[in-house]
Amino acid sequence: MDPADRNVRPTIAEYPAILAGGERSVTIMAAALLGFFNMKRAAVLRAVSSELREAVAAFPWEDEALTNIVGPYIINWRASFPNARAANLTNTAVPAKAFVRLRDVAKLNLAHAHFPVAALVAEHYPRLTSLDLSKDIPYNRLLGACLTGLQCPLLASLNLTRCRLTSLAAIQFPLLTNLNLTNLSDITDAGLAALHCPLLANLNFNGCSHLTNLMGLQLPRLTSLNLAGCTGITDAAFLQFPLLTNLNLMNCAGLTDTCLAALQFPLLIHLDLAFCTNIMNLAGLQLPRLTNLNLHECSNITDTGLAGLETPLLTNLRLTGCSGLTDTGLAALYWPLLTDLDLSICINIASLTGLHCHQLINFSMHDCPEITVIGLAGLEFPLLTTLNMSSCPGLRDTGLTALQFPLPTFLNFRI
Repeated sequence: MDPADRNVRPTIAEYPAILAGGERSVTIMAAALLGFFNMKRAAVLRAVSSELREAVAAFPWEDEALTNIVGPYIINWRASFPNARAANLTNTAVPAKAFVRLRDVAKLNLAHAHFPVAALVAEHYPRLTSLDLSKDIPYNRLLGACLTGLQCPLLASLNLTRCRLTSLAAIQFPLLTNLNLTNLSDITDAGLAALHCPLLANLNFNGCSHLTNLMGLQLPRLTSLNLAGCTGITDAAFLQFPLLTNLNLMNCAGLTDTCLAALQFPLLIHLDLAFCTNIMNLAGLQLPRLTNLNLHECSNITDTGLAGLETPLLTNLRLTGCSGLTDTGLAALYWPLLTDLDLSICINIASLTGLHCHQLINFSMHDCPEITVIGLAGLEFPLLTTLNMSSCPGLRDTGLTALQFPLPTFLNFRI
């Protein structure tokens, strides 16, 4: 056995079909089709012949399928795949001497790994475009000074989930487009102003509970912003992000109707306001291109509050748990392009006869205790394919006869 294969590959017995045609035929076939393999399977192919071992070594592998590389054998792995562009070292103890072998990779996954930070910073990574340094529990080894020392001129994606940082000043990568700062519990408003990544498009602050506003951020190219679980965010949080298309405000319970008027994002397509329980009126929401809106458990929204919503292009609407809505509110709504609607757990809705959504494809209204057979009379959803009416005690099987369209293929109907 080649020493380079030790602790890198699965056993040949896992893939008996690979050797079925004999060594020579497999060598010719596999060398021509390496693009359809991943590193895990290629590790098996190396044992077939010396020619195939050379072909595997020369191939520029980009996948992260090989996950069983243990720290001491990283050098052997690199000898087996010298041109591999991705290294997945998740949950591994990585020795300092291994980093010199990782200098020319494009993707480096060190999620939940244990390694000497000084060894990581000591090397230069001229091709690195994606780096994952996330941890499953907070740790304080990765400080700002260490990030400052990282030499990654082409870095475009960086994951720092649960890393201990108080300032973003160390994140100075001019080509960075994706930044994940999930659960950075030490980050405050004061630390935001130091972030200078002019090309940043996707920013994730999920669970950064100490943030209250974003006034320090200057990110003109931002298209996606995740503030889910930022419970300290207030109505004064937002600047103008002219290119923003995706905004997640789930569980930002400090937001009120005043915030909606401040959301001046003309290109916004996706908006998540789930569990924003202090929002009552959507009249201030001026988002002409919005197609997806999640109002899950916004229990203080009433018929009047929903009537002010002007989103003519809306295709996906989730109103689950909006207990303030009634039949009157639904009858006043008109979304001609709506294809997905969820009214589950809307406990005060008894009738859908006023609902005008003829393009519906997916419709859910489970756990609606007031809905009755009479409330379904006259409905017409000619394009419907999925319907969930489970756990509605007011319905019986005869209620289906009131529907003026063929029963969906994936009907979920339970009492």
